[in-house]
Amino acid sequence: MTDASEEIQLTEEQEDALVQGRNVAITAGAGTGKTTTLTERYVTILADNPSLTPENIVTITFTRKAAAELTERVREEVYDRLEAVDSPEAYHRWRNVLDDLEDGYVHTIHAFCTRLLRERAVEAPVPLGFDVLDEDGAATLQREVVTEFLERNQDDDDVALLGQLWGRDQLVDVLAGLLDERPQSEAVLEEWREAEVDDYVDICWEVVCGVNTGNV
Repeated sequence: MTDASEEIQLTEEQEDALVQGRNVAITAGAGTGKTTTLTERYVTILADNPSLTPENIVTITFTRKAAAELTERVREEVYDRLEAVDSPEAYHRWRNVLDDLEDGYVHTIHAFCTRLLRERAVEAPVPLGFDVLDEDGAATLQREVVTEFLERNQDDDDVALLGQLWGRDQLVDVLAGLLDERPQSEAVLEEWREAEVDDYVDICWEVVCGVNTGNV
């Protein structure tokens, strides 16, 4: 079986990232070979550890597209290994790896956690038919919660005042937007919780009207 580094020209830093038995952090810009390096590291782990299968390696990506790309790159590399084998044992090894790739753990963090929960449905305290909430679903649910809150508290004086100032639909947009930026929203709330009315009026003029009240 040929060495993978002979097929793909790796830089010294990329070669260093293939060394086993230690953690490696790779920081680089787009198009600099991170996926190539990760592919080589993945295949090198399998080459150096004959008892391992793709199911023994957890690989987490940021996006589904990246997970699919990495899986395909690994598959291509395994095909190359199959073509270069020099013994029946080596062929059997890489043939099994190829067959097991679809069972490998190359996922986004959400997909990885979802798979673990589905594979261990008995132990996991979640409904069997659960699904992962995507961004669109989260936004819809968030607006539903805000709308229900406003309806439930429509007789509250503060809620009624906000409704008069903004209108119901725009108020829902504003509150949902604040929830989207919750850490920042809470920081601003804490900063202005004990502010004087004059301070608040001044900042409103500066932000909304672009007027520096100190020069008026």
